[in-house]
Amino acid sequence: MGGKKSGGNHPDDNKAHKPVSIHRHQHDEDEDEGDGGDEEFNEPEGMASLPEIPEDLGIDPMLIAVLESVVFLSGSEDDLVHPDAADAVIDRILTVLTRLDPIRRGRVLEDLKTLRGHVSGPDWPAGMAEFVDYFAESISSGGAE
Repeated sequence: MGGKKSGGNHPDDNKAHKPVSIHRHQHDEDEDEGDGGDEEFNEPEGMASLPEIPEDLGIDPMLIAVLESVVFLSGSEDDLVHPDAADAVIDRILTVLTRLDPIRRGRVLEDLKTLRGHVSGPDWPAGMAEFVDYFAESISSGGAE
């Protein structure tokens, strides 16, 4: 079984995924009452995801979806997501985001600044603030002209 990816001991410490730790949602058995479905999705052990980002922060839902993808790729255990494949996809995501036009990039950076101010609470995984900082830096530095 693979271990949780963590920062500090990998040759590519500058990768976006290194500071993110795993966050697991608790499943409440009572939530499924009355749904009528025979199939139920149980999150696999070791799957990383973001805690809920409050809608009232006004962060673009597309950015939240991208961040959720990066957290899943970077923080999930190795037996769920191959670490080299995760690194490659995260690099591609960040490269594509550097192609944002200056106005859109500015909006994304403002949303990341807002999120950065929010992630220091106890519901957030350790390393999330550093992850947001790195994500913002990667987008802004790659698109500078």
